[in-house]
Amino acid sequence: MSANLQPTTNADWTLAFVMPNLKSREPFDFGDVSIVGGDEELLEEIEKESPASRALLSGFKTSLGVDKRPAALIYRKSHKFSNPWMAMVDARNAVAVASACYGWIRTIGQANAFALRYTDHFDFYPRWPSADGKHLIYQGPAISLLSEVTKFSGTTHPYLSVTDFSQPAFDLDLLHSLAKAWRRVHVTQRPSRQDRRLFRALSVAYEACRVPQAMDTPLYDHGKHCSLWVSAFETLAHSGIWAGHTQVVTLIGKRNLADARLSRKVSMKISKKGGKGGKPKTASLNLPQRLYTRLYAARNNFLHGNKLSLQDLIPKGLGDQIRLLDTAPLVFYTALEACMLTKPLPPTKDPMEEIRRILRYNALEESFVRALGL
Repeated sequence: MSANLQPTTNADWTLAFVMPNLKSREPFDFGDVSIVGGDEELLEEIEKESPASRALLSGFKTSLGVDKRPAALIYRKSHKFSNPWMAMVDARNAVAVASACYGWIRTIGQANAFALRYTDHFDFYPRWPSADGKHLIYQGPAISLLSEVTKFSGTTHPYLSVTDFSQPAFDLDLLHSLAKAWRRVHVTQRPSRQDRRLFRALSVAYEACRVPQAMDTPLYDHGKHCSLWVSAFETLAHSGIWAGHTQVVTLIGKRNLADARLSRKVSMKISKKGGKGGKPKTASLNLPQRLYTRLYAARNNFLHGNKLSLQDLIPKGLGDQIRLLDTAPLVFYTALEACMLTKPLPPTKDPMEEIRRILRYNALEESFVRALGL
């Protein structure tokens, strides 16, 4: 996804939003929309033309008071988007969810986590330059503001670690597939139904993959995030008629698992009703499908007001200090691969490319093994 941004003139690009909680060495380029690190030379050119952009790009500190230059989302003024705001948000969501999920794949069960695991890092700061570049504006349901640039001072989220050590990790194959879907929606404007469901699912997954702390009670926070994850799965797996447990586990099952510890089918209760004689309904499921089923059950208990125990949120069989929510990004990534990477890659005679393919394919399975504490 990295690319050199080479505008014809300095006026080709403009600043849309800053992302103060993000440090990234690589740009994420979608053509007429790009997410760039704070050190990108092009931002210096934008600052010269817009006092508001200069205030945003130079006015941040970390929660500890250290100067922090934010990452930014920029776009070409000559774009042809029918809905520029939606195009930018969909691009951000694709990068954020793919990176956060892959961050969990890289770090779950590890002593140190240097890859970003939460989408909060990709949040837009709720101020942006006015059209004339002289003011900062905000328009929202609660308040609308127009403020002077000379008085601006911003900080990163105090609950996040924003350092050079924490960088987004991503899988290029999946990110390229998401970018192709984005172009069908926002550039050629010829999306399939699945494309629309994909970006709706990513928008919900963006919320699900936040740090679970907004409700200030671990039980409710975890229950809420389980609910969001299930909604993201069901949107992604929607058949056009219905989406439920069966549709989701069917989609997850399309991703082949080479490791026998993960692919082994185990009978699991999936419903209290059904079956002859009123017996509970069961299904034979592999590991990712069983983890989703536990997530689905926790969501039902939370939303239906049933008893929600610690074992619902930290089930037996997982590794030490690994929660059910920690595995949700792994399972969602499994569903994304099953949905997006359906066509086999063409044969290659390049041994390094063959090794890269093997390593990227095995990374997900290795993360599940670590999640089990094996």
